[in-house]
Order: sequence, then structure tokens, then C-alpha cells
Amino acid sequence: MSYDELDLQQQLEARKDDVLDLVKMALRAAGLHNLDIKSIHVDMTRRAPICPPGKSPVWEAVPQPDGSIVYKHVCK
Repeated sequence: MSYDELDLQQQLEARKDDVLDLVKMALRAAGLHNLDIKSIHVDMTRRAPICPPGKSPVWEAVPQPDGSIVYKHVCK
């Protein structure tokens, strides 16, 4: 990870509560009052995976075993 990426990751970590508040406000503004987000994990990644021939990296939601959703690059 380069210095710039590390600095951005540190900024994201320091401001994740602000990001959480903005997400909560956006959900309420969209009329989604029944959703409650108690925490947020913010990770900065710029690298897309190297996909096999005929597939491209796509940024999408990936459900996790604990019921959470993580956005990441997947080959499609």
C-alpha cells in the first residue's frame, strides 16, 4: 500500500462515524426508517482482482455468512 493509500485509509478510519451518520441520514431521507445501522467498517481498496479470460472485475454487494453485506470486486 502506498503512502497516499495509507493516509486515505487513516482518514477513512478517523471519519467512519461521520460516514455512518451520513448513511443513516440517507436511509431516513429515502424513507427507510425500519433499518438500523449500528456500526460501519470502512476499508479503502483500489485494486481489482485479476480475472480469468472473458471475465471482468465488477464492484458489487456480496452477502456474508453473518448476514452483513460487503461491497467488493468480483469476477463476472
